Amino acid sequence: MVKPGQINSLTIVEKTPFGAYLNGGNQTLIFARNAFLPQGSDIGDQVDVYVYQDNEGAFQVSDPSSSIKVGEMARLKIVDVNKVGAFADWGMPKDLLIPFAEQTHPLKEGQAPVVYVYQNKADQRIVGSTKVDKFLDKEPHSFKVGDPVSIIVLDKSDLGIKVAVNNKFSGLIHHDDLHRTIKYGDQLSAFIKNIRADKKLDISLNKPGISGRDDLAEKILALLKQNDGVLAMSDKSSPEQIEKVFKVSKKQFKTAIGKLYKDKLITIEPDQIKLL
Repeated sequence: MVKPGQINSLTIVEKTPFGAYLNGGNQTLIFARNAFLPQGSDIGDQVDVYVYQDNEGAFQVSDPSSSIKVGEMARLKIVDVNKVGAFADWGMPKDLLIPFAEQTHPLKEGQAPVVYVYQNKADQRIVGSTKVDKFLDKEPHSFKVGDPVSIIVLDKSDLGIKVAVNNKFSGLIHHDDLHRTIKYGDQLSAFIKNIRADKKLDISLNKPGISGRDDLAEKILALLKQNDGVLAMSDKSSPEQIEKVFKVSKKQFKTAIGKLYKDKLITIEPDQIKLL
């Protein structure tokens, strides 16, 4: 059974000079151009392809890197609004419908909201929703503190910034952990900082604990080596300068250079640090 809007593993049943026909089940053949097939693939091979439905409902194969998939979210530009709903550019020939009932606020052409892509159970159509919260935390997670994750920035709250984690879970970056500017819709790499008693996730943009400090220390050492062993920064440097260069807080920077100093790798002077 073909799942539109997703990567499907399908078998090649016929080859042509321009591509191949794939078995889509239920006596359905789906044509894939050579550009979307692994080099050297032949009849009988299973290939992973991205399948979508065109305006007539026929299955088509496209480049999976050019669009988001069912079960994912991203910031998409609204290209049209009519009596049916809003339509967003999601990298496919057919724009993505966001029904009025799935809009947090009425959308206008030119806006770029975060949109979750899903398959409507009633008619099997792929549609979008800006009500992303209702798609999160549908299942228990198995994260551990320190795990790397992918996040999308959503809304502000009194405690910090709400984010979507791996397209499936809700998380929070507390104000104290925000050491650089992030914007609505940003897609970033992050880490699990803490798992609360209610299983809610606290997120950090920097690797927490010892390993995070070690990574920062390695970056400082690398920059020192690139600059003949001298870096015009120290524990007296401004938080703004530190954030600009290393994307971390002043506290994290001081901890890292303190470790390097204790390991006898650097000296710390009022306006610079030096490699020993």
